[in-house]
Amino acid sequence: MLQKNCLHRKAPKTDECDKTFKNNVEEELRNLKQNHPNTQEDDFLNRNRSGNTKAKNGKAAGPDQIYTYLIKKSNDTLLKVNKILFEAYFATGQLPQLWTTAKVKFLHKPGKDNYYLPGSYRPIGLTSKLGQCMERIINSRLYALTEHHELIDKEQEGFREKRGTTHALLKLAEDVFE
Repeated sequence: MLQKNCLHRKAPKTDECDKTFKNNVEEELRNLKQNHPNTQEDDFLNRNRSGNTKAKNGKAAGPDQIYTYLIKKSNDTLLKVNKILFEAYFATGQLPQLWTTAKVKFLHKPGKDNYYLPGSYRPIGLTSKLGQCMERIINSRLYALTEHHELIDKEQEGFREKRGTTHALLKLAEDVFE
């Protein structure tokens, strides 16, 4: 039932949310948790919390109308449900439609004389906050995997933690003066 309603983006009607439905959902969650034990719960909760603390409050919600503040303030129970759902999405390879779309808004560029021209605006894409959480978790896992197995060249400075252009310039200066 949970797969049918959540993975295929069909929400149950309010009058269907009775005790039987609640029991079915809880049973499905237990089954999903048993079938996907490979991710440690504490690891997921920590990654999700750290990913959400980096997200800024006060930003516009995406198409799902979920704000960063709501995710940051969620308790462990909701994070555990998110973990189970994320793992189900990993297992099936399907994502909710709202996570794969963006709501595009056009903002005025400051200092433009004529706002009748398309070049006087800049587009921004508002995406799902839960989708962004999942992206951060995937990114942190891939980064840890590549670092652990040394898949990235040790000379690579960009896009790595505690490294950047300053390190590259210092290395270049050292090589030149040696």
